Amino acid sequence: MSAELKSVGELFKAKRQELNVSLKEAENATSIRSSYLEAIEEGEIDQYISGVYALGFMKQYAQFLGVDIEHMIRQNPQVFHMPVETLFLIFFHNIK
Repeated sequence: MSAELKSVGELFKAKRQELNVSLKEAENATSIRSSYLEAIEEGEIDQYISGVYALGFMKQYAQFLGVDIEHMIRQNPQVFHMPVETLFLIFFHNIK
């Protein structure tokens, strides 16, 4: 696990706790298994699923929590193992 991925995971966890939302509630709202949500928060998601799924889950979880994923990408592009431009195409392909 990279320190950067762990740091990003801590942001997700802190935001969920700030909102007083349990992992089960987040699972119900996002349809992402709580084990994957916990892996995101622990910075270990890359050990469980492929990068493409991890990106999608992180985007969906960020939207649910109200986390600014654009800011997160700009601050931590190395976590996503892709150039920032590619990440923006993946995450924001419907934005003009």
